Amino acid sequence: MELFFDIGLDKKSLAPAEKSSSLENLQIIEISILLLVCLAAVLPDLCIGAEQEEVNPLFLIEQDGNYGYIDKIGNIVINPQFKYVFIDPQLEYGGDFSEGLALVWLRNSNESGYIDKTGKFVIEPKFRSYVGNFSEGLAIASPDIGYVHKADNSSVNVDFIKLGFIDKNGKFAIEPRFNHMLSNKIFPIHSFSEGLAAVQIKGKESEKYFIWGYIDKTGQFVIEPQFDIVDDFSEGLASVQLNGRWGYINKTGRFVIEPQFEHASSFSEGLGEVTINGKSGYIDKTGRFVIEPQFEDASNFSDGLSAVEIGGKWGYIDKTGKIVIKTQFDYALGFHNGLAKVYIGDYKDNKWGYINKVEKFVWKSDALRKAEWLIIGGVILVLAILVLVVGLFIRKYRRSKK
Repeated sequence: MELFFDIGLDKKSLAPAEKSSSLENLQIIEISILLLVCLAAVLPDLCIGAEQEEVNPLFLIEQDGNYGYIDKIGNIVINPQFKYVFIDPQLEYGGDFSEGLALVWLRNSNESGYIDKTGKFVIEPKFRSYVGNFSEGLAIASPDIGYVHKADNSSVNVDFIKLGFIDKNGKFAIEPRFNHMLSNKIFPIHSFSEGLAAVQIKGKESEKYFIWGYIDKTGQFVIEPQFDIVDDFSEGLASVQLNGRWGYINKTGRFVIEPQFEHASSFSEGLGEVTINGKSGYIDKTGRFVIEPQFEDASNFSDGLSAVEIGGKWGYIDKTGKIVIKTQFDYALGFHNGLAKVYIGDYKDNKWGYINKVEKFVWKSDALRKAEWLIIGGVILVLAILVLVVGLFIRKYRRSKK
């Protein structure tokens, strides 16, 4: 059966000699149109989709080596202009706004400060060493610069800096008294969460070299340093490691879920991600498994979903353990304010973007855009070659029948 599109040609009006040649051309045109329709159906999934919604959160982006911010539908709100932004070693979404402020470094300076959502500096750039995101009104900061000047105007790096907490006026609310050895890869202090902040100190020589405890907003320890590794308090509990096993403590420092896991993350939305026998699952606050251990890796629940790894690819599950966004990404972070950051390929290649809960990209990095346009170009080239080959085959077949 022959299919003819209405392109202004009447089959019956063609002369016999012209009819065969014209029919061949029509069929080639039809095949070309069908292939282009197929391509048009594929392109929307390769290109950026956006939902027109009114939103307030801002999300970090990078363009041409500069950092700026977009809203939830991908519109640039603060133009990329900053040298780099703070990436909190304890947070998945370092660089995003926290409590209305974001920490940025100036392009032509080694000084950092805090901007609001209009891009205006609220705390002027004056920090030249470590500073962190705000949490519960305080942010980790250091007055040190990480090096000292010598008499000959040269400089030499120092072994450690002192850390404290600043308020939203840029003043120290907890004086810098916690040492951070720059050679130590583990950062020795966490942001405040539920009124407490985890702090690492040097243990006694006869015991563990470094141990963790929790301070309040006066800077005093309320849970004495004793743990190997700790996480922040969330929903009244904190995951801690003691003697190689993870469990959960309350704010008195007492274990409510005994140390038994290979790893444990803070509770979020009523569930805690834990690892046992090399597989990740989720428990409730009684320690009972709600989602059995089955994932190669997993994150905390946020916005009702959690990123999980299956077979080397990442996707998202709901609280029943059902996959709601298929495993397709090479790495994925949790949803926050309706968007999640996902990576395609090695994260070092900088091919990443933000997706919404219907799996549509609202923003893609320059590297990801370029990679996808190369794929689109390849698809178009293959289709063009296919159209040419099919056309030649039809011509040859028609001539063989004459």
